[in-house]
Amino acid sequence: MKLIQRPLYMDRLAAHAWNGFAKVLVGIRRCGKSSALKLYASGLKDCNVIYINTELAENYDLRDWKKFLGEVNSRIDGKGRNVLIVDEIQNIEGWDLALRDLIARGACDIYVTGSNSSLLSSDYSTHMGGRFNSIRMYPLSFRECLDFRREFGGTGDVLERS
Repeated sequence: MKLIQRPLYMDRLAAHAWNGFAKVLVGIRRCGKSSALKLYASGLKDCNVIYINTELAENYDLRDWKKFLGEVNSRIDGKGRNVLIVDEIQNIEGWDLALRDLIARGACDIYVTGSNSSLLSSDYSTHMGGRFNSIRMYPLSFRECLDFRREFGGTGDVLERS
């Protein structure tokens, strides 16, 4: 699947890279959080990228923070730079405990997405105690919609009804 470039968010993610904090990408469902992180990860060179989507059945057993942490630890490359990307972090019970452990050990550069009300309302700040950078993501802007339509071969009037 080809992903649309969203330079604003790539720049925001890059500005916080390797700063010792978790980067929390929040926004409504289907606004492009997961795609943005996949696009960002594709540009990382010489990094061990650990990607976990908590909405996939194969990862349901990782919804307990201790099992999740064990899985991440087993995939960390002790010799290189590690990047952890977790899609829909709120599905992991006790996710804040796991992230605090990883941050305290400097185990990896952490990027997570979330879309439920507790993440959107910034309640996670209580759990993370300032160990995060929040990046709010929005659906495509009108300019991005035009670019998307042009890039993916849309025809006809952009504003016509379907």
